[in-house]
Amino acid sequence: MTVHSDMKPRKRKDSPFYFIEYQYIDKNGIKRRRRESLDTSDYREAVSRAKKRQAALLKENIVEIEDGITIKEFFDDYIRSIHKLLKPKSIEIIQNSINYFMNIVGEDTRMNRISDRHMDSLIEYRKKLGHSIGTINTDIRKIKTAFEFALQREYVKKNPFQYRKQLKEHRPANAILTIEQIGEIRKLLSDEYLTLFEFYINTGARRNEILNLEWKHIKKSDIIIYGKGNETRIVPINKKLRMVIDGMEKGVGKLFALEETRVSELFTKTIAEVGGEGSCHTLRRTYISHMLMAGVEVVTVANITGHRDVKTLIQQYAHILDQHRRTAVEKLPY
Repeated sequence: MTVHSDMKPRKRKDSPFYFIEYQYIDKNGIKRRRRESLDTSDYREAVSRAKKRQAALLKENIVEIEDGITIKEFFDDYIRSIHKLLKPKSIEIIQNSINYFMNIVGEDTRMNRISDRHMDSLIEYRKKLGHSIGTINTDIRKIKTAFEFALQREYVKKNPFQYRKQLKEHRPANAILTIEQIGEIRKLLSDEYLTLFEFYINTGARRNEILNLEWKHIKKSDIIIYGKGNETRIVPINKKLRMVIDGMEKGVGKLFALEETRVSELFTKTIAEVGGEGSCHTLRRTYISHMLMAGVEVVTVANITGHRDVKTLIQQYAHILDQHRRTAVEKLPY
């Protein structure tokens, strides 16, 4: 007789009607799962019908209801609900965080038994595997957001991670590469990774903006880059990068068939080898910093690098801009 089921209405992608699903023990003592259509596409009506069916099953002693769905059932519902709203890559990142979380919690754990301590366990597990603070913070954000969805769907009465803060990440203050270090990196890298380095250091683009570049985005004197929010911007091709592009074998599709994690690891290691500190993003900071130090206007730099708000760039690079202003006032002709 024993069955664990939430009896909440759910809907499949390929059907307009809501359904309920429950487990039961047949006459041979075998646990089975049954799915029943509620024959309605209206959520409120589906809830009403589900409650009536639940009462009937309880009365017939067919099922025993346990409060709350399993964590796997919830995450399956969550992914179905967001898959059309986000890009495949974003879904992949969310799914990765979910998989690690379920590995810690257990797929059959009920939603109402999830607590903040489970996040502590996930963080500890990630650290033991040597994963970065940035990766762990991604887990925290994604799981926390998922449980906000659970709260809206009334799968939980409160978000157990509501007050969970991200871990403090050590980031080298204003770390950029010097001209000499850029030269040393060029000597260390070869083939495709050297080409990739030139794209980063000569465009100031973000990691995935370059990894997602396609040949159709490369024009005679500019590159069309798809940034955050799928917004496009035009980045001029300088002489150095033009030489690099001209030396590449032209094709179709993406310029680089490289895995993003491998790219991050390689540049972090290479930057350390030349006495620097940072990650792939350091190449972006280096580009921006040297542009500003060369006297390029802040608005121009923001436009090229995809900063929606110029104020953000000013705040992040205030030390460079302050030095530039002090040099500027010395240029008065009188």
